[in-house]
Amino acid sequence: MPKTHLKVVGAWGNLSQYKNFELPFWSREITERSKGAVTAEITPFNEMGLKGAEIFRLMRLGVIDFRLHGARLCRGRRRPQRGRRPRRARPGRRDRAQGLGRHKPVYDKFYREKFGIQVLGIWPYPA
Repeated sequence: MPKTHLKVVGAWGNLSQYKNFELPFWSREITERSKGAVTAEITPFNEMGLKGAEIFRLMRLGVIDFRLHGARLCRGRRRPQRGRRPRRARPGRRDRAQGLGRHKPVYDKFYREKFGIQVLGIWPYPA
């Protein structure tokens, strides 16, 4: 595997999702698991001073490689659901990930057409 350095924009830096999962994964685990072939720098979204759609434009330009975010960052005319909203994940609900997964084709199409980027996954946001 060739040496690769990734630029990542994480969630809000004060949330447990960022502190407990995103930061450790991108700052340490990915390097350890790839035996040093992949390194990454992650910056919390709220420390960048940018709006959601601006991040997507930077991704299209190749400035940012990965973005971890909630779909609500994309408001107004650019919402992927166009009136259809994924069911909100409720604690204790066994199929919450499957429910979100059913909407992945909608998100795939929206982000590919509007921003030229690929959705890699959807999960309930526990923050």
